[in-house]
Amino acid sequence: LNNLYALILEKSDKSAGSVLMLADIMKYLLAEGTMDKVLLEKEIRLLQNYTALERLRKPDAEIRFTVSGDTEKLFITPLLLLPLVENAFKYGLNTVAKNGFIRIDIICGEKDLQVSVENNVPPVNNREALQSMGIGIENVKKRLELLYSQRYRLSIRNETASFFVKLQL
Repeated sequence: LNNLYALILEKSDKSAGSVLMLADIMKYLLAEGTMDKVLLEKEIRLLQNYTALERLRKPDAEIRFTVSGDTEKLFITPLLLLPLVENAFKYGLNTVAKNGFIRIDIICGEKDLQVSVENNVPPVNNREALQSMGIGIENVKKRLELLYSQRYRLSIRNETASFFVKLQL
């Protein structure tokens, strides 16, 4: 909302598109968010809208979002992937002034899905970000156990320069 507010003050041409993306996100949260399963295509659109709105903060940052395969036939629990992407922005890209990055790759097979999210790690002097990392991931783990028990693989790597999460359903 703050990004949108700034665009409106600037009388930017991006304001209208941003309002539509925000409206799509809110509609998804209210309508689709309460369902047991949604089309993966809709979940991806949510992530794309969220990512586009976050790009307003860091227009020059490296933000890559790729999708391959057929998204029209797979279903997923709604809002399962959003915390992975939110964390990448909150604890990665938005903690640095420059050289931050986010790479989101979604690969759809006929009966499986692979999602990987990689981002820069927060600087060592950002204790708040370092201490709160993992809360969203822990919630995702709990949901995966409840909803996809024995049908998922989650791998997490916290490396020197990047934090990497890969989910296979």
